Amino acid sequence: MSWKKVLSVLSVIGVTVACYLPWASISSLQITISGTNTEGTGFGKPGYLHLCFIALFAITFVIKSVGAKRMGLIFVGLNFAWAIRNFIVIGSCEAGECPEKLTGLYLLLISSILLLVSGLFPDIKLKDEKNK
Repeated sequence: MSWKKVLSVLSVIGVTVACYLPWASISSLQITISGTNTEGTGFGKPGYLHLCFIALFAITFVIKSVGAKRMGLIFVGLNFAWAIRNFIVIGSCEAGECPEKLTGLYLLLISSILLLVSGLFPDIKLKDEKNK
C-alpha cells in the first residue's frame, strides 16, 4: 500500500472522528459544541456536510479513472473550505463571549489539510502514448 493510500485512509478516519469530538466549549452557557451536536447555538450541524464530502471522496477514491480523481479533488477542496469556515465561525468571539477551541476543531483542520494533500496526489497510472 502506497503512502498516498495510507494518507487518504487516515485523513478520512481523522475527519470522521473529528466530527464527533468536541469542537468548542462556551463556559458561560455551559455548552460543548461538536460537529454533530450544536444544541443551544445557531450553527446547525456542520459535521454532517463533512461526512458527506468524505463519503463522496471515498467513492471516487476506489474508482480508477482520471475523471473520478478530478471529482475527488473537488470534494476534498470543498471539505477543506468548509473546515476553514467552521474553524473561523465556531471559534470566533461573539458579543464578548469567546469559546474555547477544543481538540476536535484542530483535528478537523489538520485532517482536512492532509485530505487535500492526498487528493492532490492521486494514486493512478496513466497510459503511455507513443509519439508517431
